[in-house]
Amino acid sequence: MNQNDILHAQVKDLQTQQNSLSEAINQTTLDYERWTSKRDHLNQQCQTLRNKVHNYKTRRNQFNDQIKGLKTRRETYKDRLHAIQQEYLIQEQILTTQQRKVTSNPSKVQQEIQRLEWSIQTSPYSAPQEQQIISRITALEHEAQFHGTITCLMESQKQRKQTMTQLTTQIKEIFSTIQQLAQESQSNHNLMLTKVKLLEQTQEAADHAHYNVLTQRTLLQKHQTQYSTLDHELQLLIQTINQNKNEDMQTSLHSRLSSKGSDAKKKIKAQKKISFNDFKVLKEKGYI
Repeated sequence: MNQNDILHAQVKDLQTQQNSLSEAINQTTLDYERWTSKRDHLNQQCQTLRNKVHNYKTRRNQFNDQIKGLKTRRETYKDRLHAIQQEYLIQEQILTTQQRKVTSNPSKVQQEIQRLEWSIQTSPYSAPQEQQIISRITALEHEAQFHGTITCLMESQKQRKQTMTQLTTQIKEIFSTIQQLAQESQSNHNLMLTKVKLLEQTQEAADHAHYNVLTQRTLLQKHQTQYSTLDHELQLLIQTINQNKNEDMQTSLHSRLSSKGSDAKKKIKAQKKISFNDFKVLKEKGYI
């Protein structure tokens, strides 16, 4: 096997390697694009899940803030209720004590005061009698004032009782609202945890896809570098083959010219007629 055959065999081997690398490049490109598409799709899913997690968390926190505000208001109502209850008990004891001192009917006391006042104005009493009646009116007025104090205490107790009832109702309503909000908060919290778990799984898959993207990119660059190296070697071999071919052509041409020149010289020596081409060859060879 001569040198040209060796060179042609090397060219064929390089071309075979290039074909294999070309197939590998095509396959790696497909794998790279497939993993890139999958990674991008998973990243988009991750972003969607992050938005959902954020929304659920925001709603949960909003419910929790409402619950916190309601609890603060409930405690305020409880403190107010407790204070009114304490005041109610104290005033109830005072009222009970005062009521025990009552020995007359309030309306009859007022009637007696009116009767005595009318009597003193219309009847001719002596000074001692009139003074006695005035003293009686004064005593009855003190008694009426005492009845008025008890009436005021009873009215105040009635208002306190109404306020306690209102506060108790409001506290119960707040408690019911807190329970409803707590259920909504827990529901959003559970949904958030579900999405967080799914986000972690999706992110793990996205990271795996990204790893494969980097792997396929590195492999593709490696194949492309190898292909370029082989292509460079192939071009050098082809260039060498072409140079050898040109040299062979030049050698062949020189051989033919030498042969023609020798024939032309023999014709001249034999004093035979030479052609224009023979003359040209002799001139090119420097024989004439």
